[in-house]
Amino acid sequence: MAENLRFFISYGGQFRGDQYINGKRKLISSHFDVDLLSYPNVMSYVKDLGYTTISALYYFNCGKKDFVIVKDDVDVLNACEGKKNGDLLEFFIEHVRDINVSGGVQNQHFLLEP
Repeated sequence: MAENLRFFISYGGQFRGDQYINGKRKLISSHFDVDLLSYPNVMSYVKDLGYTTISALYYFNCGKKDFVIVKDDVDVLNACEGKKNGDLLEFFIEHVRDINVSGGVQNQHFLLEP
């Protein structure tokens, strides 16, 4: 596993197939030590962006050309798999949708503890 990665979180955008569009990108660290990476750690950075609830968190699996949901430490470690020093590690936030906009279907929400 890589020692240091460029760590970003993308937010404010929308998923369109294998793309995340119209979002913003926050650099968490240009030399992030992956030994410090965990699901609670990633979610604390999400909270630092001002979010108290999100629908889901994803990373992009280049091999499968698809977004993969992140639910726990195992998923976070899978996001780092195959990365080398200096590579990009990016997580993508799916936002809570207004119930009226999503056709009455409620999304699962992850509440971020204080």
